Amino acid sequence: SDPRCHLPIARLWKVGMMDAEIPASRVIDYREYWWMVLTTCLTIGFGDIVPVTHFGRVIGLAAIVVGIVLLAMMTTSLCQSVPWTVDEQKALIFLEKNKMALRMQKLAAKLIIRAWRQFKGKKQHHGIFALFSDHKAETKRIWEEFVDVRFQV
Repeated sequence: SDPRCHLPIARLWKVGMMDAEIPASRVIDYREYWWMVLTTCLTIGFGDIVPVTHFGRVIGLAAIVVGIVLLAMMTTSLCQSVPWTVDEQKALIFLEKNKMALRMQKLAAKLIIRAWRQFKGKKQHHGIFALFSDHKAETKRIWEEFVDVRFQV
């Protein structure tokens, strides 16, 4: 191996520029510990205090997971505590109705395609319920979903 790889400057690398060497393991006081946990929980991670032992890294990983979960819970509770205005509720209902109508159109198109294929394949037509015979369980499922969506709109 090249002896230059063992130089201290070869260990310093940070996307195109050199940075200060990571300090060796040292005992940190509680203020620094809580600062590291806080910046890790908030997923900021300034990098001024980094864990160098395996136990410290496990604590850091736990702080990341706990931080993400707590932030998600706080965001969810905040969003649920803010009431919707009447206009926002009307807009939501309008969007939901449009979504259901589009879904109903797609299901109707699937049913028409299946009916046409059934009609062309047997050269006779016995009504919509003739589609439900034999291996047409998928058609029956689509029909039931169509009826459900129709009553939701």
